[in-house]
This record gives sequence, C-alpha cells and structure tokens, in this order.
Amino acid sequence: MIRARRRRDAVERSLQRRPLLRREQRLVLPGEGLSWLHAEGTPQGGRKHAAKERIGLHGFLLSCLPRAVVGALEQSASRGSFGRPAASLLRRIVDSRLRRARFTGTGDTNRIAPDLGLDDGCRSADRFWLSCCKISMVKQASIHTLGGAPNDQSRTVSTKRFAAWLRVALGLSFGLGVASCSSSVSPITGAGGGSNNGVGGSATGVGGDDGQPSLAGRGGKSGGSAGASSGGDSGSAGTAGGGTGELTRPVAMNDVSILFPLGTASDYSTGHLRADSTGKRGVLFPASVFEKISIEGSAAGSGVGGPSTAPYANMRVVALRLDPCFAELRPTPSATTCRNQLRLVFQELQASTTGVSAFDSGVHALYTITRAELLAILNEIVRLREADGGQGGKGPLAPHALMVAQGLAGSFSTAIQKLILQYAGEQNLVRVTAMTSENAGFQWSFFGFDISGASPKAVPLAIATLAATASADGTEQSFFRGFQSSTDPIGSFVPKPTGPDDFTVLADVKSALMLSAADQAKLSRALARVENPSIFTPDTLDCARCHTASPLGQNVARDRLHLSEADDDDAFHPDGKWVTAEEMSATDFSGASQTNPDVPLVNVHAFSYAIERPSVNQRTVNETAAVVQFLNDSFYVVR
Repeated sequence: MIRARRRRDAVERSLQRRPLLRREQRLVLPGEGLSWLHAEGTPQGGRKHAAKERIGLHGFLLSCLPRAVVGALEQSASRGSFGRPAASLLRRIVDSRLRRARFTGTGDTNRIAPDLGLDDGCRSADRFWLSCCKISMVKQASIHTLGGAPNDQSRTVSTKRFAAWLRVALGLSFGLGVASCSSSVSPITGAGGGSNNGVGGSATGVGGDDGQPSLAGRGGKSGGSAGASSGGDSGSAGTAGGGTGELTRPVAMNDVSILFPLGTASDYSTGHLRADSTGKRGVLFPASVFEKISIEGSAAGSGVGGPSTAPYANMRVVALRLDPCFAELRPTPSATTCRNQLRLVFQELQASTTGVSAFDSGVHALYTITRAELLAILNEIVRLREADGGQGGKGPLAPHALMVAQGLAGSFSTAIQKLILQYAGEQNLVRVTAMTSENAGFQWSFFGFDISGASPKAVPLAIATLAATASADGTEQSFFRGFQSSTDPIGSFVPKPTGPDDFTVLADVKSALMLSAADQAKLSRALARVENPSIFTPDTLDCARCHTASPLGQNVARDRLHLSEADDDDAFHPDGKWVTAEEMSATDFSGASQTNPDVPLVNVHAFSYAIERPSVNQRTVNETAAVVQFLNDSFYVVR
C-alpha cells in the first residue's frame, strides 16, 4: 500500500510539471479499485505521456475463479441478466478500465466462453458476477496497466503477494459456481428458482407454466426449495418479485391490441374462446356476472315485441388488449398506483351461408394482473409473432395479420388463447362494461359493473361526468340517433355529460350547421381532447362520448362541417420512434346507407365488430400508441 501511494504521488508530481491540454480524472485509492489515477493528454512541451489505469489488489483477489465459471458469467452479457444493487458495489472497481488489459487465452473476452459446454443455467448470471469475472481474467498487464509512472519500465505481476487472499477467492469461486448454475435469471425474473435443475431450481422457471416465460420480477422474494437434480426434490416456484422486469423485444401496435378475425362458418364456434372457457383462474367470464347484463342478441325476448338478448353460451372473445397503467394520464414505470390489466371484448357471433357476423352489442371485461405478468405476456406474444415470421406487429390496428393468414386454428391464434386462459378468469375479473343497440338499431346504451368478492358481486358503475338525478343514478347512458330516414343523425345524448369539451351537438346535424365558425372550431377541439388519452381517461370520460367521437367526427364534423380535429393543438400524436403517423389510422366509420347496408346506422364500436366490419375508433388507436411508447421507453433495454 505504501509503495502504491508513492507511485501515485510520483505520477501526480510528473503531471503537475507537465500540464495537460486534455483531461485528468482522479479515481479511487489502491486497494479500493483498479486505478489510482487516469490522466492522458499532450503536455505543453509537446511530449506525449500517459498515466494509464492500474490493477490493484481486487484484480487478483478473484484471479483463481474457475474458467467454467468465468465463461458462464461472461455469457450473461448477451442474455440480458442484470443486477443493480450488487453491480454498483464493484462498478467502482471494474467500470471500463479493463479495456487495455490483456486477457488469458485471447484478447477478446467474448471468445472465452462459447466452447465450455455449459448448460443455459450456468450461462445466466448477475452483472455483478460478470464484473468479477472480468477482473479475474486479467492475468497479465502491460506497461499501461502496471507502470508506476509514465516512464517506468514494464512489470509483470506476481500473485504471491496476494497469497493471503487466495482462501477468500477460492471460497468466493465455490459460491459463484453453485449460484451461477442453480438460479437462472430470466429477463423478468427475480431471485426465485431458476429454469434449470440444481439447487433452488424449478422445472419451468419462477412462476412459469408450460414453457411460458417466468413471471417473477427482479427482486423476487423467494426461490425454489430444492433442485430437481439427483438427490433433490422438485423445486417450488419463487414468489413474484417487486421489480419492474423487462421487455426482451420492443412491442408494436398489434402486440398490445389484438383483434381476432371473425373466421369462417366452419370454425367460428370453436375458433374463438367461449365465455364459459375454464383456465387457471377459473371460468373466463362467469355466468353469474353475465346475468346482470342484457345486451342485444339472437334469443327472442319475453313478451310481444320484447328485445332479443344474447345467450351466454354464444359469447366469444373477439379482441384482447393489454394496459400497463389503466386510467393514468402520465404513468411512470415506478408508479405504485398503476393498474395493470388484460382486457377482453366479447360479442355474440352467428354463422350463415355468407360468413360470420357479430351482433351490434358487446361486453368489455377487465382483468387485473401484475406488472411482471403483463410483461411476460407481451414477451411471449412477440416471441410467437417472430417465430411465425414476424407479420402483423406494426399498425394500423386491424384483424391480426398472422391470424388472418393462419386461420383461427393456426399456431398463433391458439397460443394467444392459451395465454388468455392462463392469466384471465373469474378470480381476477374486476370490471365489466357493456354497450348494446336498442329501439330497432336507432339507439345505443352504455353501462357497467365493478366486480369484487369470490361470489362475485357486481356493483353498478357510476359513469364519469354524469350527474345523478331523481330519475337517474348516473350508471347508464344512451346515444339516440333519431328516427329520421336521413343518413344524418338528428338525435341526442341521455343524460347529457357535464363539464368541458362537449361535442354532443354533433348528434344533431341541423343544430351543428347553425353554429358560428368559432363555436364549430370548439367542437373540433373537443373531439381532439376526448380522443387524447393524456387528457381524458376511462375514469374521467363518459361512455357515449368515447364511443361516438369517431363516427360523429367523421360523418358530421369532417364530412358536413369540414373540420379536422387532427389539426388541433390538443390532438394526440405518436412519438415517431415506436409508432409512426402511418400506423395511426382508425377504420371507416361511415353509417349505413343504400351503398353501405351491412353496418349499423351509426357505428359506435371501439374495438370489435359492427356486424361484419372490423371497427377500431381513434381513441383506441391513440391509447394503443401511448401504451406502446410507455412500454418500450420504460421496459425495453437495447442490448
């Protein structure tokens, strides 16, 4: 230590006599890290010199690590397994200051491990240990790493001076050998049981199922109890951790919002998930909850002229959405208030000789999941998509290209349905909303329930911005188109929403045409704001405006008033990195006419089917783009 300090002082005195024109950076003391002083540049006298990094005590403390362990730890760099708190302990020692050292066997550290024949468990380890392994590979050093001063002679290292530390290094080596092969860390797993056999291992990874990615976030609470190697019992799954996890690949629009194709008459009944399908979390959509909901369908109503209703047995899943922070205006990755959700859309489907169609109604079911589960689902969706050729990820939103190409019985569709049954069911169903056509297709009603308890119990949902009155409690809202034969709506919202950004006058074309130019411009701004997920959330916006902004915006604001909400300052725009402007288009929301008979008079679907037409409104497109940007910016790390 004394000799080291003297060398450092000599270097400093030399540098003080020759002022540098570039930079000087003081590092840690010997015995505390690899380098005492890093300074390089050209002295004013023109003579070049450099005091380069030096390897101190810790560089050789770990020098006797087994080569197999070194190789295994080196592999973790490419497999994306990182540890933050532990890594920071040695980052002072390692950092980037080994790049001038010569490594055993070859100068390329990436070529040390590939031929070791290790299993995957030994190839996945914490960056903390990777840092250690980089130190351990330094067996020799050049003049730049061990010279005492700029003009010192080159030296070689004798490890005898570190003999006192060999016992410690051997103990650490043994511990690393056990840890690196017993607890494999997946991109979103914590310190739970690993994916390979050994101490603390489990057969399919922490919380994994049927080969699905592990679910525990980094920082998992517990691992497997014992390995499945010889002499050990099968390990138990680790507890899901509190870490944020990672995306192994960036997600795209059609990864987070998936619209199933309607299919053909031959496969529609078995190609879509039924509401009564059973998975790991119970029945997908319990009949006891569906009984609270009466939506338009094929079953004849009671009494003469009574409304027809959708039978529970005919309800099918037509869409899937994933949301990492439901109803949050500006979510952050570490926010504790985020509600991670898997959301499904159910419709009654019917087959005929001409194909498959849906009734003008639907149910939106919201299931709560953990952040780690959401990321695991997305990682698997991207993996499945890329395994099948990578089609269908980018927008615009539409029936998923892979499902269209393969059919509902194809590998991608069936795998997505298995994921749904693994993560959604009556045990984690928290909310249900519904919309249905009424009065022979001239009116649509919106309502919902919050779901809680094991029974479960359905409590009517108070709709945002609706004022409760003596005759209405604010839990149901209707949009009435009017009975006129004209294609222009001449109707109203009942009850009318309160608060700003009111475009409901667009439901009555005649009234909207009579407005001044200034008042018409306010309608354009109101449409832009209602469709912007960073201004309104599902908890601050009423159902009818959310569902009618696209049809009224297209058929009235743009076609009749010649307004464009896309030009407003409050309009939502994609980031241009993860989602481009070309991916942001909604579907056509033209109403029924003589030339367009196979759609409702007004198409109020958000992410489902208007009879035979796929319908994706602008609000859904904008929400999806915001989710893609948030997920990729927060959880995808470029390797």
